[in-house]
Amino acid sequence: MEQNFHHAFLAALNSPQRDFALLNAMLEESYAAKPALFDTHREDSACEAINPDTIDWNSGYFALQSRSLEHNFSLERARHLITVSQRLTKHQYDGFLTHPATHKDNGNKNMNSNETTPFTPGQSMLAALEAGSLNRLRSALVAELENNRLDGQTVRQAMKWAESRVTGLFVDYEENTLALGFEADKSKWDVDYYNRQSAYLSTNFARERFEHLMSIYQVLRDRAVSGFVRQPKAAPRPASSPTASTPSSQTPAPATPVRQSGSTSALRVAVLAGGAFAALALLIFALL
Repeated sequence: MEQNFHHAFLAALNSPQRDFALLNAMLEESYAAKPALFDTHREDSACEAINPDTIDWNSGYFALQSRSLEHNFSLERARHLITVSQRLTKHQYDGFLTHPATHKDNGNKNMNSNETTPFTPGQSMLAALEAGSLNRLRSALVAELENNRLDGQTVRQAMKWAESRVTGLFVDYEENTLALGFEADKSKWDVDYYNRQSAYLSTNFARERFEHLMSIYQVLRDRAVSGFVRQPKAAPRPASSPTASTPSSQTPAPATPVRQSGSTSALRVAVLAGGAFAALALLIFALL
């Protein structure tokens, strides 16, 4: 069954769907639920070394890494293949499809940095998509913007991810008594202005308004305004080692990560997506 999982992953990776965010989420959920599906990473005569230099990534390198993954299905190599495939798709290499055209980005430069890093949607966004609730997905997207542990690039990726998966996420921009226009003078952008624009967004959820809110947020973050300063990501809790002072009644942590409720959101979304993604998701369900 593990071998079937490996083949199904490669089939999804090479699928015309090319949904890198969803595939990455499925990969992470699979590893969290059943690490035994993955090999310890190795590099030898049968397994190509991972090359971090993107200038050397091409269709031939992708093929070598794919064959190596068949011999050594490590989490590191699988993640790397997703990243390579995403870059080759972005630059339209032979054999890699181009993503559908999206709206032109109008955010500030800090929110328009390199986007080759695989994006993994949060559980709230996956759950909203699965539920088919447009308002819930919009709320989840705003929550991503206001999450001070995320940078601007991640928020922009979240916006594009959501926009590419539903019809009507954004409405046409308009101005009325409940949704006024933008203030061009950035010196007047403060917390009150942010809150007003946030209220206007709830009335007129236009892409232009969300991007403007992103720009305001970045300006306030750059000014180190309280409530907008980026916070470091929480470090993973280190595994505790037994010591003489550890009470004998303490229960040791389980060796296998515990699956949280709702941890299969990405898998259920993949089933709805159909094709190779659905086949991989159903196989993972059978293995878990």
